[in-house]
Amino acid sequence: MSITLTYFDIQGKAEAIRLLFEDQGIKYDEEKVGANWPQKKQELISKGIAPFGQVPVVSIGDKHLSQTLAIMRYFDREQKLTETSDEKYYADALADGVEDWRTQYVRNVYQNTQEEFEKFCDEKFPHYVKIYEKFLSQSKYKPFFVTKQPTFADYLILDMILLMQRVRKDVLKDAPLLTNFLETMTERKGIKEYLASDRKPKNANNVNRG
Repeated sequence: MSITLTYFDIQGKAEAIRLLFEDQGIKYDEEKVGANWPQKKQELISKGIAPFGQVPVVSIGDKHLSQTLAIMRYFDREQKLTETSDEKYYADALADGVEDWRTQYVRNVYQNTQEEFEKFCDEKFPHYVKIYEKFLSQSKYKPFFVTKQPTFADYLILDMILLMQRVRKDVLKDAPLLTNFLETMTERKGIKEYLASDRKPKNANNVNRG
């Protein structure tokens, strides 16, 4: 059954979904939304495809999935990346932490001045790097966080690191475990090929900041 990812031609909140798809060998098409977004939004709402009026949306035949973390969890279950209650909890906690970071990141990208954005990067990037370095130090499955294979949380963390490195290339200078995680993830065949391809959107967001 065909899978279609509907989103803007940016990395944004869809990038972690792409990373999961690419690494897991899940074939998908993309429908890119652009200047037609106001009309497309109403169409998606009226058809019940995007009940919250937001993208990304993943369509599997006539079934439509919305909300990034819910989409990620769905495919985590489909691919059996986490299985036990403990694994699911741990992945959920890590993913929710990334969402907290992303909420702050997006607010600073779209609403704050460049000076405020730079301050956020200087103060908050090291804070979250320290948190996830500690989490990884406690993992029995290094270089991965939860199990012996990547879970949906690992893809979210990878996306977060890649975003941070766009504006702070040395963000992992004091994080050897995260550095190893990054190297391991970006050398995985599907991810490596995707990152080097023209299918990966060039811009992280719609304002060309970060």
